[in-house]
Amino acid sequence: MRRAGFVLGLALLTGISIGAETRKGPITAPLEENEDGYLILRVRLHDRAGRARTFRFLLDTGAATTMIDTSVPSRFFWDVRGVQAKTVDGTAQEAAAQAVTLKRVDVSGLVRDEVPAMRADLKHSMMGRMQDEPVDGILGMSFLRNTRFLLDAARKQVLWGADFPDGPCHRIQIGPDDHAYLDLTVGGSVVRAVLDTGNGGGFILPKRLAPEAGGAPSGVGTGMHGGFIPTYRARLDISTGGRSWSSAPVRLEDSEESANLGLRIFKAGPTFFDFTFKLVVLPAAGEDHWAILPEEPARNLTLAWHREGRKAWLEVLHLVPGSAFDRAGLRAGDRLERVGPYEGRALTLRTADLIIASPKPQAWIIQREGGTLRLEVAPSR
Repeated sequence: MRRAGFVLGLALLTGISIGAETRKGPITAPLEENEDGYLILRVRLHDRAGRARTFRFLLDTGAATTMIDTSVPSRFFWDVRGVQAKTVDGTAQEAAAQAVTLKRVDVSGLVRDEVPAMRADLKHSMMGRMQDEPVDGILGMSFLRNTRFLLDAARKQVLWGADFPDGPCHRIQIGPDDHAYLDLTVGGSVVRAVLDTGNGGGFILPKRLAPEAGGAPSGVGTGMHGGFIPTYRARLDISTGGRSWSSAPVRLEDSEESANLGLRIFKAGPTFFDFTFKLVVLPAAGEDHWAILPEEPARNLTLAWHREGRKAWLEVLHLVPGSAFDRAGLRAGDRLERVGPYEGRALTLRTADLIIASPKPQAWIIQREGGTLRLEVAPSR
């Protein structure tokens, strides 16, 4: 996610059956993009008395199960007793969670009853801290399994039950972990990669596939529970289904399990997911190549919210040694009071990004150990 990539995996240790859809046919669901380009859907949760309330859920095909924040009222779910549940992030950090069953989930008319989910403190997790407006939940595969939809990020919409589009389709696999996998060929090796709309980047692959990408890490991936994993950058030729991504930008991680395709591929054109017949149609760029959005500049600074009750402020979570931010004197844990012209409620992750991307040096006012410092920060990502 922000500044360096956010990695999240979810696991439910005991499976629960899912209710059937109550409506079929093409249904348009509007999408919202947050400050990092992640895709958010409006989800209505219902109780048995007919009351409903709308929440914001992250669309995440890389999450094995749906999740809700602890702020979601208990009338919308049942506790699942005797079920051990946990969340596992991409840095292998684990945390206990509460297994629940959502009574009814309605996403713009696509309705499912008795959806298995997990309940955890999302808003104070690292995922929530890296959002200006933390989501109320994650719409994962426990809802998405056995659906088909067209993701059209350019039009900011999901079309549930869409007709099969033109273009070559690929067989995918739904693993016992409920993740959807596509086989990729990388340098003669076949890699199973998760189709992951919760990954804001492009490709994440194990570092063993590009051993020449050594040296110091180019950044870090941040886990849901606050762990970090070093990341490296490389360009690799990747193919599937007779087409390729030539010299594709790749983020490498020291993990055998890290392999997925993210939003920079799915946003390059309309993408069709069919989790019923286990097919995907990817955006193409001609007869020989697949499409992918251009690589973003490397992020050398990771900011996050610190929230205590009604009080909230931005702080430095991580910065790359030797970067312009490091040379200017910023340190992990610094509390931001002002960045360029932005302060108070105007200072957010979104507005801080504007200053970070600015070509002009900017003044940063920070709090550190009870004192106030003014730092001059040169342009840098």
